[in-house]
Amino acid sequence: MDAAGNQSIASTVNGTTATAPTTPTESAWKPNTFYAVGAIVTYNGSTYSCRQAHTTLTGWEPPIVPALWLLKQS
Repeated sequence: MDAAGNQSIASTVNGTTATAPTTPTESAWKPNTFYAVGAIVTYNGSTYSCRQAHTTLTGWEPPIVPALWLLKQS
């Protein structure tokens, strides 16, 4: 009820709770696998971040294709 004595009809409020962004999990690089931008992989002891979404092929290993993978500094 407001200051003038007006009362509105009942209503239902629906909402969502925002979730915190997740940190990408690290996994071993594999061929024939889809990787989204920001995916983290390991290959031969080094860690890489995916620069462009793609499905990997043999020969597209992270150290060979820097257009797809960014070497992360430890």
